[in-house]
Amino acid sequence: MKLELRGADFHVCPSFSAFDVLQYRGVTLDALAAVFPQDLVPFLDLSDRIQVEALYEPHAEQQKLDMEQVRRDEQLVLPTDLDYLHLPASLSIEAREVLHRHRPPTIAAASRLPGVTPAAIMHLLYFLRASGQQKEAGGPLVER
Repeated sequence: MKLELRGADFHVCPSFSAFDVLQYRGVTLDALAAVFPQDLVPFLDLSDRIQVEALYEPHAEQQKLDMEQVRRDEQLVLPTDLDYLHLPASLSIEAREVLHRHRPPTIAAASRLPGVTPAAIMHLLYFLRASGQQKEAGGPLVER
């Protein structure tokens, strides 16, 4: 379905809700209400709140998936010889230094260290998977 809002064309799936369409860059609730006044005008008082929630909803969903992944993989053993200071992963200097100093045995232990953010844990997991250096606690190398 083609939707024209303020001179711009948007191609949207017919099953999309207004909330889904608000995730498109440049789409506002005011513009959608102009096209679908009977459905959306009652919500214009909440326009700012709805826009913010629509904008961040995909990111919040990704964070939920990331959290589930960390919970599922928290018992992965970190290699004892991992060089955190030179690891080809997106980690802050602080996270690298904390991991290097404490040498946590598992992802769960690493996630509890001050200075190691949830994003750093995700990047560490990505690195372990990509490099094939995953081991379950007390078990063999895990191939995923």
